[in-house]
Amino acid sequence: MVTLTGELDLYGAEDLRRLLYGQLDRSSVVADLSGVTFVDSAGLGALIGAFSRAADLDRRFVVTGAVHAVRRIMQMAGVYELLSEPGNATT
Repeated sequence: MVTLTGELDLYGAEDLRRLLYGQLDRSSVVADLSGVTFVDSAGLGALIGAFSRAADLDRRFVVTGAVHAVRRIMQMAGVYELLSEPGNATT
């Protein structure tokens, strides 16, 4: 489990990508987004990149705990269902 907080945006996207890829090199990852307040296209790109890397490594990458505003952005981008497990919605 990787717990993420704050904003997943352009300014931290490369650090997020490095963190997630490093974790995926060792094991599958569940990313807890309950502390994330905002996500932009760069943050989404890092999450999607982690999902793709997990698939390449035959590992699992899912997000959980996204608050309504973050979940809504992910849904509008069409990636929430891809990155989350069924029945995973919160608040």
